[in-house]
Amino acid sequence: MISLGLGMNSKSYSNQFQLHSIASCHPNQISLYYKKKRNFHLSTSPKRSENFFTDHYWKKAIPIHLEEQEKESAIRFFILNNEQVIIGNINFSNIQGFPIHSCNLGYSLDEDYTGKGIMTYFLNQAIEFVFHKTSVHKVFANHTPWNISSARVLNKLGFSKIGECKDYLLINDNWEDHVLNVLFKK
Repeated sequence: MISLGLGMNSKSYSNQFQLHSIASCHPNQISLYYKKKRNFHLSTSPKRSENFFTDHYWKKAIPIHLEEQEKESAIRFFILNNEQVIIGNINFSNIQGFPIHSCNLGYSLDEDYTGKGIMTYFLNQAIEFVFHKTSVHKVFANHTPWNISSARVLNKLGFSKIGECKDYLLINDNWEDHVLNVLFKK
């Protein structure tokens, strides 16, 4: 588990859930999470190969993600409940230094835990971690125009809409428009 040591003014979930680095997660935990959320997130996630949902894939992928983390090109977190079951993930990818000092944020949450403020709580902690432990000055996060839940989460975190882009990401074999947002380090 990564000890973030950062406070928040909202409801605390520290007794029910923890934020872990991919380094402390088992391939089986990760593959189970992605298998469970597979259908719920079809409309918001890229289409994945069948291999992506296997322990075998994650046994190979974890070292790659750890290498990316070591190079500070990406950081991957998972939210676990007290039973050590993954209920969500937070990814910072395309971390770039001089001169842009930015990254992209992606996240997802098990449908049984949505609408409770859990993702907002842990995104706040993860973003503060990235701002304090890397050279990142701005975080970009995008969502489809109809994904009102993500729009609300990003708004609560202080993200600002900077535009819209047609056919921005290939989601489940369809090019989807996205709302583009940014959060600057304070």
